[in-house]
Amino acid sequence: MGDKMFESLFRLFSEADLSPHGLCLLWRPELIWLHVLSDSAIGLAYYSIPLALAYFVRKRSDVAFGWVFWMFAAFIMACGTTHWVEVWTLWHPDYTAQGLTKMATAIISVATAIMLWPLVPRAIALPSPSMLRRLNDELHEQVRERNRALAVSRESEERYRTLYNKTPVALQSISPDGRLVEVSDEWLKLLGYAREEVIGRPVTDFHTPRSAKGLIEEVWPTLLRDGEVSSERQFVKKSGDVLDVVVTGRLERDGQGNIVRALGVLRDITARKQAEEALRREAQERQRAEEALRQAQKMEALGELTGGVAHDFNNLLMVINGNLELLRQKAMPAGADRRIEAIERAVRSGEDLTKKLLSFSRRQALQPNIVDLNHRIPKLADLLRHSLRGDIEIRVDVTPDLWHVEVDPGELELALINLAANARDAMPKGGTFSISGRNVTLHGGGEDENAGDLTGEFVSIAVADTGTGIPEDIVQRVFEPFFTTKEVGQGTGLGLSQVYGFARQSDGTATVRSRPGMGTTVTLYLPRSTKSLVPESVEAALQAPQRGLGMVLLVEDNGEVAEVTAALLQQLGYRCERVEGPHPALDKLREGEKFELVITDLVMPGGMNGIEFARTLRGLYPGLPVLLTTGYSSAARDASSEGFPILKKPYHMAALDRAIRRALDEWAHRMPS
Repeated sequence: MGDKMFESLFRLFSEADLSPHGLCLLWRPELIWLHVLSDSAIGLAYYSIPLALAYFVRKRSDVAFGWVFWMFAAFIMACGTTHWVEVWTLWHPDYTAQGLTKMATAIISVATAIMLWPLVPRAIALPSPSMLRRLNDELHEQVRERNRALAVSRESEERYRTLYNKTPVALQSISPDGRLVEVSDEWLKLLGYAREEVIGRPVTDFHTPRSAKGLIEEVWPTLLRDGEVSSERQFVKKSGDVLDVVVTGRLERDGQGNIVRALGVLRDITARKQAEEALRREAQERQRAEEALRQAQKMEALGELTGGVAHDFNNLLMVINGNLELLRQKAMPAGADRRIEAIERAVRSGEDLTKKLLSFSRRQALQPNIVDLNHRIPKLADLLRHSLRGDIEIRVDVTPDLWHVEVDPGELELALINLAANARDAMPKGGTFSISGRNVTLHGGGEDENAGDLTGEFVSIAVADTGTGIPEDIVQRVFEPFFTTKEVGQGTGLGLSQVYGFARQSDGTATVRSRPGMGTTVTLYLPRSTKSLVPESVEAALQAPQRGLGMVLLVEDNGEVAEVTAALLQQLGYRCERVEGPHPALDKLREGEKFELVITDLVMPGGMNGIEFARTLRGLYPGLPVLLTTGYSSAARDASSEGFPILKKPYHMAALDRAIRRALDEWAHRMPS
């Protein structure tokens, strides 16, 4: 079997019984060389084409289906080889090699054909050069269109940005997380910042703390709910100044409803707010002025009413009080003293009530004397210890070198007693009542802003308690007459009114500071006096009883007052001549009657009042002393300033005695020696 196969292969490659192709051409040279040249040219061409394909594929590795080019190169190379074999077989009958070459070429050709057909649709889908050129042209056109659109967009955006920045309105754009992404030049100018100082910062950085809180808690929720909002905010400029602005805001959303930004317009209303505030203050000042005018008118009316009532009422009290003193000089039945004392207490209460009314309305005829507060205040504190409750501790803290003041001592004591009574009522469960005195120099308010425009040297007397205190809405009214927080029947509302009226009439003032639960402090400011204090020996001499001598001319239009005064003078040892007015009194004096003293009421009928009568007497009879009496008169201050002594009604016998001796003593010192 093996020998036969070997023999068949030997016969396949054997050339013994074969003839070359040249024999078929009869060895005609022209035919042989025709085939040689033709096959050689084809073989050379076939060998050149694969080289070109191979070079192309290597250089263009990105070409689609590159392996097809390699298959074509192999196929063409095989075809070229068959042509070279054709030249060989012209002289050599090597047909087996020729057949194998053709077989290899056939295999490569068939394989290439088989693999090529499936690629045809894909190859057809590939764009042709013309298509590529057209697509490339279209792409270039699209690029140009895009560039034009971008240029237009940039130009539009630039115009928008220029319009946004240069608009004469303060604009701001805020991102969803609350940061500034855009602001106009007017915004920057309004707040005084540079653009790089604000972009990217939270908008709350430019609000006051209160405004920022309102922005977060009120404005932003409203903007989210309604899409727009308008509110008043306060911005802080770079300089630190605060601006009042109205911010009108609106939300911008995209197609999906997401927040893109919040646009805001700022309108400066600082000038308007300042104008409104100025108008409000002006209205308040006008209201205060109107209230002060109404208060002044009310006090003027009250003063006129009080003056008229006080004059008649004090005359009435004078009659009652004088007769009581005269009754005490006589033997009385058992039990009468108790009734007389009750009447005297009622008279004193009526007298105090009248004093309070006159003091607040500044119609009280004060009798100022030089007062040593270092002596007077501790003495008064000892007196109060016996009148206040035992559960109230009294403290006195007075500077040892307190300046002297020139005030009415009785009114001063009455003011401090009124304050003590108020403090007692404010401390129902006990506490501390303190009186302190200091020398102060005021400069338009000084230590106490409520002291008004007082300037100069003053003595401050502060009366404080640890009581319930006074609410803020009430503390401003405590000095008003008849204003009281006590229940009906427990207070007249004139205690603090008397304190304030006394202080103002003494050229000072009174202030109050209080808080609920923290007690109350009332401070009197009384002007310093540089006058010398009256020696105690003189005061003692005036207090000592002395029997009067001589004739007194009593000028009094009220018959009952004249009668009781005459009786008191007789008890003091004086003889008395009574007349009802200035003109009868002048007639008496012209007739040559001799009088040691003239006592005249300030309020007189007939066209001449007491002060005019006293002036007339001073001109006609300069050596004749004059003592003025009054229950009330607006001329009392003029009388005191002109050196005429004044005795206030109702008065007691001892007070009348002291007043007469003081008048005689002052007149004796006034007359040239």
